Amino acid sequence: MEDYIFKKKVDKHFINFLRHNSNSEVGGYRIYDGHGNHILQNPEELSWLIENLYSIQKKYKISLKNFLEFGYASGFTNTILYKFFNFKKIVTVDIISQEGQSKDSFFSNLRFKNLVLICGNSTSDFVKQQVEANASYDLAFIDGGHNYDVVKNDYILALKCMSKKSVIVFHDIDSSDCNGPRKLWKELSKNKKYEFREYVCRKYKIKYGIGIIIIK
Repeated sequence: MEDYIFKKKVDKHFINFLRHNSNSEVGGYRIYDGHGNHILQNPEELSWLIENLYSIQKKYKISLKNFLEFGYASGFTNTILYKFFNFKKIVTVDIISQEGQSKDSFFSNLRFKNLVLICGNSTSDFVKQQVEANASYDLAFIDGGHNYDVVKNDYILALKCMSKKSVIVFHDIDSSDCNGPRKLWKELSKNKKYEFREYVCRKYKIKYGIGIIIIK
């Protein structure tokens, strides 16, 4: 039986679902209440990302089965992407801080997946070794530390571990709150070796922006 929301396609029901789980500052229906159980994504940007990942899979015959994530937080983005793509393996990296996060959501979103949780700073030798040990990856989502050096570290580490045909996604490429991802994205997008796609929703108080790098 088909899931009502996660139908392997993006429609008005899915976008509305995201709005009900997002705060008003990013186009959602919720008021921030301090519980940390809201989606850390703009509904329109996340919908755009999923639509593009489906089109990229079809156009370039890329199988998105092994997923690497920097920045698990409470795990909502992780679970939503898993619902659509049914990853065989997920490797997620996070420093694991409860600040601004829901403990219940954190644990709930770890369940029912083939998931490896690597706890620590992504710049540490230990984390790098563990990410490399679990390679290779077809999809990477970079949304961990937002300092330029950390974002660049995560990109270099991901790139080293990607499959021959794969996709790297950046969050916050034009964020209202941080400059690191924006700076690196501008540098990377000059590289003619890869195909780049991006979308920044500017309609709401807080903007994030999502960028896609297609390795083919």
